[in-house]
Amino acid sequence: MNSGKKFFIFMLLLTFSFFSYAQTADNEKKDESVEQKSETESAKAENTDAEVVISDEISEEKKEDEKPKPFSVGISNTMSHNLAKERKRFSDGVGISFSAMLPYEINVGINAGFSYVFRYDRTDLYGDSANSSQFDGSPIAVSSSRTFLLPMDFSVTPSIELSSSITSKYGHNAVGNNLNVSLSVSASKSFKINKDWKASLSLTPGYAADIHEKDFYYDSITNDAQFYNPVHQLFVSAGGSLSWKTLSLKLGYTFSTSETYYDEDYEGMGFIDNDRWPFYHTYSIGLGYALSLDELGGLNFGLNFATSGRDRAYGGYGDDYLVPFDPYYSKISLNIGYNYSF
Repeated sequence: MNSGKKFFIFMLLLTFSFFSYAQTADNEKKDESVEQKSETESAKAENTDAEVVISDEISEEKKEDEKPKPFSVGISNTMSHNLAKERKRFSDGVGISFSAMLPYEINVGINAGFSYVFRYDRTDLYGDSANSSQFDGSPIAVSSSRTFLLPMDFSVTPSIELSSSITSKYGHNAVGNNLNVSLSVSASKSFKINKDWKASLSLTPGYAADIHEKDFYYDSITNDAQFYNPVHQLFVSAGGSLSWKTLSLKLGYTFSTSETYYDEDYEGMGFIDNDRWPFYHTYSIGLGYALSLDELGGLNFGLNFATSGRDRAYGGYGDDYLVPFDPYYSKISLNIGYNYSF
């Protein structure tokens, strides 16, 4: 074979080798590109999965934050004064509460409250000072309730409460101890006007029974009857509220009547009734504001006006019909409370 043919065959083999190498390199680049793309897609998928997990964790945390805490404690102080120019009346009360949410959404609460009442600028029939003080307390009250949510933002809450009470009139040396049982059913309807404005209406009928040792309590010195214990009590409360964020305006009305004992020895006296079922009416209006302290709980402030009284002031003797806004039975109260849920 001459030299020309050898050179031609050599160039042909070299060209084939070059194209084979180029094809192999191109295939390797394609494989690398496919692997990189696969790795990128895998990374994207992993990132997406991680984002989903994080999103689920955040959603769970939000759900936990939005879920009501099972336990709550609170303390409140309420001071009030009537509007009378004479026979003035000042009251200061402290309440402590604890509540827990049990299975089946049953709420159980324990409350204790004490109040001190001082009556001043008073005179008796002989012109002497008749100032007096009174201590009222509920050393313990246990309640249980369950709220049922209904369509169209309706709810119904039946409840039962068992409480003990102490009433002591220092000025008359009379002390009474009672045990009270009450049943009630509250129906309410809420209205969401927009994001910030809400309204609600409620109606609560109830019954209470009083268990006590004595029908009347007498002054330990003079042996005069000072106050009596009711036997049964019926009541109906109606209310409405309008709230903007954490500021609320509330209106309320309560009608109640209680069966009382009749004592012929004290017929016609102011503190013993000739009316066995006296009627009481209470009208109220109040402003409330709730201040959140985040993880530290919250503060509640309330300013209220209430007027309360009976149909007849002295059991039906003479012209004793009561008129709403009677200064003696009307009062302004200020409430400050703190609550913490956990």
